[in-house]
Amino acid sequence: PEYFQVGEVPILDYIFRDHSDITHVVHLADAYHRGDSNIIQAVPRFKSDIKAGMIESLLEQFRKLQDETGRYPHFTYASSYEVYNYFQPTANDPNPSPFREELPITTPSSLSGTSKLIDEILAKTYFDKYGINSVGLRFFPIYGPWGLPNTPLYDMAERAVTTEDPILQLLLDNDNIRDYVYIDDAVDAIMASMQFQSRIPHVINVGSGKGSTLTKIANLMEKLVPRKAATSRAEQVIETRAIANITRATKLLGYKPQVSLSEGLMNLLSWHHDRAFPYGGHNNGELTN
Repeated sequence: PEYFQVGEVPILDYIFRDHSDITHVVHLADAYHRGDSNIIQAVPRFKSDIKAGMIESLLEQFRKLQDETGRYPHFTYASSYEVYNYFQPTANDPNPSPFREELPITTPSSLSGTSKLIDEILAKTYFDKYGINSVGLRFFPIYGPWGLPNTPLYDMAERAVTTEDPILQLLLDNDNIRDYVYIDDAVDAIMASMQFQSRIPHVINVGSGKGSTLTKIANLMEKLVPRKAATSRAEQVIETRAIANITRATKLLGYKPQVSLSEGLMNLLSWHHDRAFPYGGHNNGELTN
């Protein structure tokens, strides 16, 4: 087949026809591209890079498979906590943090969140019109080894093990509360969703159920990687909260986060240290328990 771009129908059509034994599809995100080239980038990758849509192509392929064979793969796809309105909540907001999946969504907090909400609407529409079922996982911020450059925890861990600079830069959003979920727990949720069977589509929060600020995380990192330059303290600003209610994930998937924030940060710092100094010999990066 001609391979034009990731997500184009000729590619998907070839894949599913040549591999008729595919039973599960997990669509984590659209392909990431470098900002300075058209080459698909291997991990680590940048969250802000331009992406091309793919979920509608997958859903349309499943519809074709169902028409032709009477079956289609179990489908899990990644959504995002940014579908919720944490950026400008109001006193009468119908779904305040901790966010619940069954409550109404007003305005997503970002354009990325808007695109994820459109994905959820597409998935629901394909179920209503064609009976194509799916599970959407609303991931809250994920951190851990092989994370995304230019995201707060990645950059903080990199500074912690490679410099004597303050771990946390002076930012206005340091006191915003976010629900950080460790990569292993996120993977557990994906694996559980692949085994989940339901007659209707679901969207499910995937988080830790606990909120933390970047200031708190920097303090924890400083205990693990002592340094001379303490974290700069920004003036207190109006905070925003984005915490997951994980009741549905627990009930439907048996999901229960296993990795605490302190343990996850230790793993994150260890990975950054090994990546930066594979042969050791860097005093600043020595981790303490």
